[in-house]
Amino acid sequence: MLKKLLVLFLISLMVSGTAVAQADEENKEIPSQLTSEHWAHKEVAALLEKFGAEKKLPEEKPYPKDVLIDRFVAALVKVAEKYDKEGSRAVTRDDLDSIRSLIVALEAELFKIDA
Repeated sequence: MLKKLLVLFLISLMVSGTAVAQADEENKEIPSQLTSEHWAHKEVAALLEKFGAEKKLPEEKPYPKDVLIDRFVAALVKVAEKYDKEGSRAVTRDDLDSIRSLIVALEAELFKIDA
């Protein structure tokens, strides 16, 4: 849990500046069940592939939002590792835009604290 929060904090710092994306205006809501056609699935799948995360998203059938969140965090860990090794050129503006959109859309789930 602490690692999740640390990674999310680091990524949030990387994308600050225009981090107040207007998810509602762009209809970027994420339902409780997703398919491979949903924009969030496509964004996370692209990040997983590009940054070499071992975990993948289901392609055949609908899956719960928690799976998407788990895979997104796995992608963020890989992004942070690559950024640490290669510097800011390792992560493109498009990558940061995808990450920002996902963080905004998943904010409630990503930053909830278990009591």
